[in-house]
Amino acid sequence: MDRSIALVLVAALVGSAAAPLSVGLAAEPKAPTFADLVRNTKEADSILIRNGSTAPKNSDAQDEEEPLTPEEKYPEATAHLFEKMPRAFALLSASMDPKDDTHPPTEPCEPLVLARLQSEMKNLGLPSDSGAVLYGLEILRKVNLIDDVTLLPLLSTFPAWKKLGYVESDWVKKDSEGRSAQLMCPTDQELELALSVKTEKGRKFKRKNISERIAKIAKEERDAGSGKKEPRYLPVQIAWLNVLTDVKFDTETPFTLPSVLKEVEAAKGTSSRADPDDTKTKVMSDKKKKSGGLSNRLALYGKYNGLQISILSDTFRKFTERMTAVSAEVRIKYGDGREDEVYQLSPQEQYRMAAKMLHKEVEEMKLSSLFSGRSPTFDDVIVAGVETGFIHAKELDAALSVDDLWNPVTPGWQKVWNIVKKYGTTALILIPPPGNVFASLAVGLVEAFVQMKTSKAGAGDDRGISIF
Repeated sequence: MDRSIALVLVAALVGSAAAPLSVGLAAEPKAPTFADLVRNTKEADSILIRNGSTAPKNSDAQDEEEPLTPEEKYPEATAHLFEKMPRAFALLSASMDPKDDTHPPTEPCEPLVLARLQSEMKNLGLPSDSGAVLYGLEILRKVNLIDDVTLLPLLSTFPAWKKLGYVESDWVKKDSEGRSAQLMCPTDQELELALSVKTEKGRKFKRKNISERIAKIAKEERDAGSGKKEPRYLPVQIAWLNVLTDVKFDTETPFTLPSVLKEVEAAKGTSSRADPDDTKTKVMSDKKKKSGGLSNRLALYGKYNGLQISILSDTFRKFTERMTAVSAEVRIKYGDGREDEVYQLSPQEQYRMAAKMLHKEVEEMKLSSLFSGRSPTFDDVIVAGVETGFIHAKELDAALSVDDLWNPVTPGWQKVWNIVKKYGTTALILIPPPGNVFASLAVGLVEAFVQMKTSKAGAGDDRGISIF
């Protein structure tokens, strides 16, 4: 979503009836499965698939003058890969979910996911070399079994996994008493280490500083020798940290799969207005300006956690509720005992008040400790609204298809009336900055709407006199 273009949102919220209240207590919702969390239900296409290939930037394939296409490399197996990859993925997904109360879900660590996917492909008689696994990821994305939020950290890990592999038993750590525990996912470890070094070095940071820190850690472990009962790092961890640093994992993705899926669970489709049958929208997969090539949705999860996304979405929900409230008023209480003075807002004033409050709340978020110095924008509010399901994709897509708004030949008032005719009284037009488009067009629609509603005999109008 380009910030230089005013975003138009036509949402059929004003005329939609509220859902009836349920009788009795609702059943406890089931925790989403691994397959539920990674399934693509938001993105119309993939910003990560370029020219039909998911080859990572740091893949060895880039050194080849003319790398073979999957069809050329697996001429007899291509059809089988498309046919059986969903089954391989289903088996992988089942292995990540809890078996019973005593066996919690498996952490979706990227190299572990890649290794298990490779194993399932091999068990099904499919090609299972690293190139086939990469092609398998592309197939899974094309059939929407995974989304770009899942694919990005997997692709960023792929070059390191291709070089080192992943043996699950190597990542079980035993203490001096024989107790075992799973080691931290190496991708989480690398991102934390890189962030720590960057914070410490500040403007003096250079990429070699991360490698130097890893070398220092390795030396400390060697110097400790066998007398150290509880080593913090095993050789396999040091090896993975070095390779992930070499392939610049921390610059390729803003999040890891284990961390981001926790945020997805907290935000995706959590609105009471979410529609499980909603369409996917290109807005979520379009490139976001100044995001390093990430899409709007990838940038959302790269910048905010699940709680923050829910707060952003809730800000737009409150706007629509204020806009569609039965009435709104300004009440003045005097301290000398006089009767309260009450000013009833007109529909136009009510809209303007709601819009001003929306923008005020977005600005206040920048100062809130909940947002930790981040600077939310109106675009973020809209994308968060789509992610939680409060804004339906079909409503957003309808808004972006309104050619009347972008036709410079059509006079301003005619554009407004064209939209009113097209969407009727359920139209809710929202146009954020830059410029005065918001004031001239969005409020213009409300003025046209008010004129229609007050054109009957005896109906009043504020005749342009307004406190908002």
